[in-house]
Amino acid sequence: MTSKTTKSGVALAAFALIAAAGSASADISSTVFSITATLDNGAGPSYTYDVEYNPSNQDGGNFMWSLSDSVNIVDDNDQNVFTLDAASVRIENNREGFGPSQLLSLNFQVLAGAQNTVFSVDSAVLSFAAISNAQGRASAAVTVTDINGGGATYTPMGAGAYGAYYNGSNLFQNLIGTVTADPFSTGDSNEAFPAVGFAGIGASLTDIQSDWNFTLSAGDIAAGTSEFEIIPAPATAVLGLAGLAGLRRRR
Repeated sequence: MTSKTTKSGVALAAFALIAAAGSASADISSTVFSITATLDNGAGPSYTYDVEYNPSNQDGGNFMWSLSDSVNIVDDNDQNVFTLDAASVRIENNREGFGPSQLLSLNFQVLAGAQNTVFSVDSAVLSFAAISNAQGRASAAVTVTDINGGGATYTPMGAGAYGAYYNGSNLFQNLIGTVTADPFSTGDSNEAFPAVGFAGIGASLTDIQSDWNFTLSAGDIAAGTSEFEIIPAPATAVLGLAGLAGLRRRR
């Protein structure tokens, strides 16, 4: 089943408070997923589809939303602007099993309309009690498919199509450059930072967010998956274990 939306589609409105396991807690912004398409390579009109928090998507300290049906976004003349075929946002708290770790996953699949289109895809903003001396890891992958026989082009709007952010607009890492596909074929790309393990951020983190910003050639498909995960520095956990051992010895 395909739903038809003119200009803007909005799901249920609310604000969520997610209680994480243990002493950690997190807030998720009322809008959990947003996609905006701007026609004519970014010079034309823009059209937005938003999804807002639904309590049925919360399970304890975790959150999962996924698009149930394809959504067609059309203009005032009933012409297709783009089709959102798939999308999801996943949030996990205390994923590592120690400390206030957080994971944010943002995925999508779009079909561009009759014009080259600039897409912006945004996740929820995840806020939480400060994580000192945090480390992070970001990974992303894109598949581009040509549908009309003219070849497909996926171009980042900036240093990378995917961005992982913390404490508002502070960039942790950009990933994914230009991806092309031959006529009636598929091209793909995947990147991670760091390549192995986690990288120190050097700040006390209170929120994270992910987004995608790219241009897609007319009539073609792009699908993206991503994860941004933060954990306390391992030294924090080691010191905590050492302190517990000291308490046992004193007893």
